[in-house]
Amino acid sequence: MDNKHLDKASGEHEEFVESGTMKDPKSQHEYAEAYVPDTEEERKLVRKIDLYILPTMWLMYLLSYMDRTK
Repeated sequence: MDNKHLDKASGEHEEFVESGTMKDPKSQHEYAEAYVPDTEEERKLVRKIDLYILPTMWLMYLLSYMDRTK
């Protein structure tokens, strides 16, 4: 399976190997340097992750509290 990754800053395509890592380690540094924080896409992703993780954490907290009280 040959996946392509589009670098938004330069428009270059990088190929990923089957394991999901990039072929050229230097390119990973370039992507990290080109990272732009607080974009709309990032906010949507964080919100989506929060909607999955937070209810699970609260449930675990509740079960832990109930387990300690007898």
